Amino acid sequence: MFDKRNFLAALIAFVAGVLLIISGEQGPHGTYSLIIQKLSILVEDQLILTIAKVIALILIIISSLGGFAVLIGGYLIIKRNVFFGKILIGLGAGFGIISFLFLIATLIGTQELAAVIARHTLMEWTGITLSFIARALAK
Repeated sequence: MFDKRNFLAALIAFVAGVLLIISGEQGPHGTYSLIIQKLSILVEDQLILTIAKVIALILIIISSLGGFAVLIGGYLIIKRNVFFGKILIGLGAGFGIISFLFLIATLIGTQELAAVIARHTLMEWTGITLSFIARALAK
């Protein structure tokens, strides 16, 4: 059965993915690297660190794809695999809940709204915003 809401979410994700590809925007792979670096200070078990590093590497690869991950996420939504589609859209756009919380913390900590906003071009902000909307619409 055809789901109009998911079709609209996928369509928005396709537009967002194209904008992110054109602008060169990628997900927050630097954040994943920082988490692994800090985790190695806190955790001494090498097995846990190795597993965390493998997971981080997978996340870095997916987020490095940027707009391509968003496009694939839109395709998965069309194919009724909404859960993984939403995950790929979030990783590719780099603006899921965790990134949003980091942005808020940065704004509060630095009080430099203009510098944070200026980090992205209008095309990137549009792609990120559309990606966020596509994730929210998909059910």
